[in-house]
Amino acid sequence: MIKVELGEDAVKKVIDIVDRLSERFGRRPIWVIGVDRAVRAFSEREIDLLHAVKEHVRRLESLMILVLMAPDGRLLRIAAPIANIHLRATRRHGCILLYGVQGD
Repeated sequence: MIKVELGEDAVKKVIDIVDRLSERFGRRPIWVIGVDRAVRAFSEREIDLLHAVKEHVRRLESLMILVLMAPDGRLLRIAAPIANIHLRATRRHGCILLYGVQGD
């Protein structure tokens, strides 16, 4: 297990670790980021770090999934500009349905 302490350089450390793992295994990573947790950890003013990760993901031609558990308007305004595709998950009749929605 790899542990990174929260701080100003936490995202840089994570990017460095992912780069090393990507080189070692020769595969592009899938980034899964909980936006609500990132906001709590880094505060809204530092959420620009997500944009830095986004640019890194695009350079690697990788995949980033942003997860909003109970999105409110504030978190949607943070995450929407980063996303290319908006998906919504819902549970119906015991099944989880995943469908695309139009971005605002």
